[in-house]
Amino acid sequence: MTETPRQSSATANAGGLSRRELLAYSAAFGSSFLAAQGLVAAEAAPAPAPRPVRKGSSKRYDMKKSINLWALPYPKQMTLKECLELCKEAGFDGVELNYALDGDLSPEASEKQIEAVGRLARQIGLEVSGLCSFLFWPYSLTHQDPQRRARGLELAEKMLRAAQLLQTPNLLVVPGAVYVPWLRTSRPCPVRSPTSGPRRPCAG
Repeated sequence: MTETPRQSSATANAGGLSRRELLAYSAAFGSSFLAAQGLVAAEAAPAPAPRPVRKGSSKRYDMKKSINLWALPYPKQMTLKECLELCKEAGFDGVELNYALDGDLSPEASEKQIEAVGRLARQIGLEVSGLCSFLFWPYSLTHQDPQRRARGLELAEKMLRAAQLLQTPNLLVVPGAVYVPWLRTSRPCPVRSPTSGPRRPCAG
């Protein structure tokens, strides 16, 4: 695990995404977000500005509060450790981590590196409340392209192992979609017509 923001080496086209898909994702989520998922090459990150010290709330409730790591500028402006420390300072009990194509939690990370992420969170005083991923959108388990479906299943299996290594019982899997608002021309899944029988694409 590294203490400095990583520069993504993955590109969307290498993962089978078309230029139209890439533009649609960028319009909906921004290039920085896509770079954090390993779907596009990251631009050089500016030096992060000093952040003020925040005090957590003195109020305590029976319900535990968790926050997703996407709420923070990771990895472009803050390291994973800085993000986790900020979550703790803000009064959160847990953090939902995200699996990307490269970085601290990704197929390129070793089991020891993934275990170290969970250990770091617990040392800071946070539970890993769950693991999720943006990758189930471009690599949907119901995608019409069999290679995309196969890649999504492969990533899901890797995420199951990562969740186990992080010691969290929760993994968010998006099984598919019949409509993706930021890909309006997409046909995200095939369906069977109840009348004609042959397979046809979903209406998008």
